[in-house]
Amino acid sequence: MARPVEPTISLPTWATGGTLVPAGSLPASDTDVVEPASAERTDGWTPGVPARQKFNHLLRSAGEWITWARDAIRNTPGTFPLVSGAIARLSAGDVAVVDGTGNAGEAWGAAWAVDQGGATEDSTCIDSDGGLFAIGYYTYVTLRARDVPLTESWTKTMPAAVVDVSLCGDEVFIANALNLRRYARDGATFGEITISGTGLINQIEAGGDKLALTRHDIGAGNCKLQLYNVGSLTLDATFGTKSRAGSYAALGLSPTIVVFGGAVDGASHAKIYDRDTGSEIFSVELADVS
Repeated sequence: MARPVEPTISLPTWATGGTLVPAGSLPASDTDVVEPASAERTDGWTPGVPARQKFNHLLRSAGEWITWARDAIRNTPGTFPLVSGAIARLSAGDVAVVDGTGNAGEAWGAAWAVDQGGATEDSTCIDSDGGLFAIGYYTYVTLRARDVPLTESWTKTMPAAVVDVSLCGDEVFIANALNLRRYARDGATFGEITISGTGLINQIEAGGDKLALTRHDIGAGNCKLQLYNVGSLTLDATFGTKSRAGSYAALGLSPTIVVFGGAVDGASHAKIYDRDTGSEIFSVELADVS
């Protein structure tokens, strides 16, 4: 199923103009909102007309939490049980979707495939949250809805070959060369940055308020891992830049950790970092990658 459609009625906000005053303190203005004491909140309203401050505090706090929940849902990839398997390229330029058993009919009732790019422009990357699919091919990225896959929602042209795409909440992120772009699902442009240095971006993975990025730094002869703030596309200085020799192509991002893996001199490596602090949590090396 697709993400539920949001109500068109405005959020239930109330009494947002005044200052929130802690329980036991006096308001400085008639528009201030005073927090009820714990005993008052335990007992609730007593018989009679509810006090203005209690009423305003209740509706203000409810509105703020509902707004927070709405924003959290928007920025969290949805869970769609039917999209649990692989997304595979059938032939040059074609993209198809199947479930874990390889039988697309069991997942959607019928298989579908789209000609995305043709014989000379292979599909190079794809990402899905179950409701939408972002597909990169040559210098283009197209967005398609799961329920109407044969119709393009929009197509964007990049200045260089697209290397990776990532969907997160209401946003689509696109990487090409050393350029990173951020779009809304309706196609509006939110911003872009060009990373300084040499080389190419390898992979991106967006989740919540962060985007993890790996790139091959040709000048330094290594691979770098960085986190960016999705709202501003600014580098997360607290996490810092992690550099490793060799080719690191594996990337994973969760609400708490970042996983970074690849191969160096015939050995397989993986490192796990704390997403908030950048500190290394775990490291493993396997001498035989076969």
